[in-house]
Amino acid sequence: MLKSKEVKVSVVCGTYNRAQMVKNMVLGAWNQSLRPFEIVVSDDCSTDNTLEVLESLRAEVPILKVVKNTSNSGGVPNWNRAIDSCSGDIIAWCSDDDVFEPDHLEYSVKKLISDDTIGLVHSSFINVEEFLDKPNKLERSKLKSKDEIIIDRGTMIPYMKANYNWPFHPSTLVFRRAVWEKTGRFDSSFALADTAWFIKVGLDFKICYLPRYSVSNTRHIGNWSNDVGSVDMQKEFMLSILDFKTSV
Repeated sequence: MLKSKEVKVSVVCGTYNRAQMVKNMVLGAWNQSLRPFEIVVSDDCSTDNTLEVLESLRAEVPILKVVKNTSNSGGVPNWNRAIDSCSGDIIAWCSDDDVFEPDHLEYSVKKLISDDTIGLVHSSFINVEEFLDKPNKLERSKLKSKDEIIIDRGTMIPYMKANYNWPFHPSTLVFRRAVWEKTGRFDSSFALADTAWFIKVGLDFKICYLPRYSVSNTRHIGNWSNDVGSVDMQKEFMLSILDFKTSV
């Protein structure tokens, strides 16, 4: 079992053309009550000043590691590269347009350390809107439960059915390295590769939903889900469920 004084936590992120947002993400990870071992950001050949901003952060955030792609991957392969480039015992994902709440890592890692049967934890989020035609506002997503929820191969389909509109937020995912090594990388044939991966994790590991708010989720015109589209999202969701059912 991992010990709190020994555990190394890697925060990982894939970014593209979001200079100010990724700066906020890095600072949110750096200022955690449980400071990570490293913060790894993989840049997918940004055409704005993202790399300059990240390089300027090194003086303030010495644990920041910047990975530079030689060509634009289109998204999902860059997520894989970010995680492949980290070395921690526990991996915490954060999208480049989101920001951790100050105690996110401490609370999530504490759960993983206290229960070695759990491979991955996730939690709820706070919406922050940054659309040009309306002011910013904070809105807490509805908690799925007042108690922790355990998800595994026996309960994955009922859980996904009950929470199909938002089964998890990717920036709240914190998991053991063994989960990544066993489950494998995100499948780039899916735009919603994180959803397909989350479902696949449930084949071999227990997943725990923590009833708390861990991340500020920025809603803006450049959100990944806006690019995918609702019809394609539903199609990929069903394909992920069908793939899980044939594997059980």
